[in-house]
Amino acid sequence: METPDTDGFSLPRSREANERLNALIPGGAHTYAKGDDQYPEHLAPVISHGRGAHVWDVDGNRYVEYGSGLRSVSLGHAHPRVTEAVRRELDRGGNFVRPSFVEVEAAERFLATVPTAEMVKFAKNGSDATTAAVRLARAATGRPRVALCADHPFFSADDWFIGTTPMSDGIPSQTAELTLSFPYGDLAATEELLTRYHGEIACVVLEPATHTEPPPGYLAGLRALADRHGCVLVFDEMITGFRWSEAGAQSLYGVVPDLSTFGKALGNGFAVSALAGRRDLMERGGLRHPGDRVFLLSTTHGAETHALAAAMAVQTTYAREESPPDCTRWVRSWRPGSGRPRPAWASVTMSSSGAGTATWSSPPWTSGGGPRRSTAPCSCAGCSRAGCWHRRSW
Repeated sequence: METPDTDGFSLPRSREANERLNALIPGGAHTYAKGDDQYPEHLAPVISHGRGAHVWDVDGNRYVEYGSGLRSVSLGHAHPRVTEAVRRELDRGGNFVRPSFVEVEAAERFLATVPTAEMVKFAKNGSDATTAAVRLARAATGRPRVALCADHPFFSADDWFIGTTPMSDGIPSQTAELTLSFPYGDLAATEELLTRYHGEIACVVLEPATHTEPPPGYLAGLRALADRHGCVLVFDEMITGFRWSEAGAQSLYGVVPDLSTFGKALGNGFAVSALAGRRDLMERGGLRHPGDRVFLLSTTHGAETHALAAAMAVQTTYAREESPPDCTRWVRSWRPGSGRPRPAWASVTMSSSGAGTATWSSPPWTSGGGPRRSTAPCSCAGCSRAGCWHRRSW
């Protein structure tokens, strides 16, 4: 195929690097979503570095990274507060034979930020955390099946989920058959599924929200259905956590799941995830539960000190700067014709109900100490705080 006309834009060094990547790494990337096949042919840059909302490729081109590290970078690349916290811990050692005190601090901080959870366990990726939630639900209910939302693209790299995808080679059909699906926003269809497999479904797993608002009453309705059918309700907050609000979509919409999983934005690019939830469920993986112990999560690198320090720095930044949660609240209240300007960093999608849903690339910040606040009062409805994120100047 001929190289497309790109108006003089070329990526010679990226092409060479991609050839080397594909020769050494299956698929040319360690994450499928980063593969060459996810980009137009001849237009798959290889990244050199990033700062704030921008990244540079090995050819010297600069981009606004709208995908924000597959949504794992919510404060911008190389955010000074996060990188400084990481450096401090690296100088003190990263992994020990016993728990470090940082684990106490990180757990207390997380549970203070996500008050709907009573216990938390950290890991390195979302797949492990979500699979642990499924295992815990199966142990608690004694049921084999899992019901997941068919409209949400990814939950785990493990067999219980990948067996339901087109890339299911190597996974026994008996495993895949235990995973069922339901459509997002359709309570009647979900109830029909739970009734058809009455007493067999251990948990209902979904992202509480995506690029569209959940229909009115939907999440509360799911909560009621799960209770009525004896299922564990699991919210996958990998995307919504620390974006829709500090405590995730569960806080924004006021619906409490039994278990929830977090990651991505939690570490601002550093590898950290979390399984959190009800004490009576989480204790099944601990030492104070009278029954059989569930092999919940046990990873050598799950509590690396620098990653937990990054997570705490992220939460500190949110608390001090009211960043993504305030962005979401602002855009959710935005309406066409309101006369209020849409911020340049936000992309607004309007649902059928007229509510705004926000996605954004990380707002830019300066290397000299982070974002600069405006001292003028916020003009947003219902918000009178001085120095609010909405009125920031850059």
